[in-house]
Amino acid sequence: MKNLRSVFYCVLTVLVATFVLSSCKKDDDKKGPVTVIEDGVYLIGSSVASENITVDSRMQNGVYEGEGFAATPRAGMYQSVLFISSTGSFKIVEVKGSDKINYGATIAVDSEKDWAFSGDVTVDGSEISVAENGLYFVYVDLQADAKKIFVLKANEISVIGDGTGSGSIDIPLTKKDDAFSKTKGEWEVTNVNFRAGWWKFRMNQNWTYAIAEGVPAFTNLGGDVADLTPGGDNLPDLGLGVYTVTLKYEYGKGFSVTTKKTGEGEVVDYSNCELELVGTGVGAGNPGAVADGSSWGWGNVLSAGKPVVTNGVSTWTWANVELVGGEGFKLRTVGDAESGGVTPFSKGAEIITSAPEGTSTSGNIVVTADGNYNIVLTINAAEETFSLVITKL
Repeated sequence: MKNLRSVFYCVLTVLVATFVLSSCKKDDDKKGPVTVIEDGVYLIGSSVASENITVDSRMQNGVYEGEGFAATPRAGMYQSVLFISSTGSFKIVEVKGSDKINYGATIAVDSEKDWAFSGDVTVDGSEISVAENGLYFVYVDLQADAKKIFVLKANEISVIGDGTGSGSIDIPLTKKDDAFSKTKGEWEVTNVNFRAGWWKFRMNQNWTYAIAEGVPAFTNLGGDVADLTPGGDNLPDLGLGVYTVTLKYEYGKGFSVTTKKTGEGEVVDYSNCELELVGTGVGAGNPGAVADGSSWGWGNVLSAGKPVVTNGVSTWTWANVELVGGEGFKLRTVGDAESGGVTPFSKGAEIITSAPEGTSTSGNIVVTADGNYNIVLTINAAEETFSLVITKL
């Protein structure tokens, strides 16, 4: 009996030990969620919305204004648009696998633009601070040895473009809440008399800011109305009407825009408006063609004068025009200025309704072959619709 009792206790001891060891092993296997930090460049600190390396604090790959105003990627360039507080500071962190490189800088104001600040970026340099609360476009250029940071304060945000009814004149938005927040902001403008045409947002009445020779970084917003980005495409044509425009920002989500029609638009009288072709696609040999003397400085200009108006439809005709294949041109008010009471506007390939095969369908108007063409533009003022017909002779 004694031996059986000993055997029983031995077996019981083994079972308990096995249970304890198994339980410990299961507990050891229970691990918390693993945070994976992607390689990239991050903007973090006490003066911005996040002090931690997260998806929201990661900077976007940078783009600048390239040929034809296109958003062009630049290796080693990164960008963020965010609110920065005058209290605290921030730094740039580059993550490469398990390595983290901290960058700092001492920034100084641009002598010509008091809203632009820049400095040399150094490893483990001083954290960066700003003197005023506000919305900032931040560009970091880590290319080669010339590492720089640019901190651009948006003192004004405006809408601009043919579609705003004010052409090249900025229409400022007003911030709806004076209280400063690192995480959100909202701006609005009412009673904008829209008509057919492109429009965008820009800051401080500037489209770009040069961060290096031949590298103009964007200070405008466009593209998807739910996700505006620096240098994004023109915003959708709203047509004729009076609108309220609201721009919203949320940290980690970016910018979005909403529009609300509040009235019928004012019909434009085009009867005394002179239009011209402008661009390198306009041949210098055309009778009456002269070099573009406007701020565009783009190739040649050729006027069609005032339109023929029939039943509210205005028609401009350029007959037997010499065009240069592969080069671009547009239509605009003469000299890119007000003409006949019409605010300045320009139009490109987006209004083409008929043209030779291969002609561009967006951006500048480009025909494929050198030659002579008839060009006819009609505008229905009541409907604010444009139609451009190009015929090769």
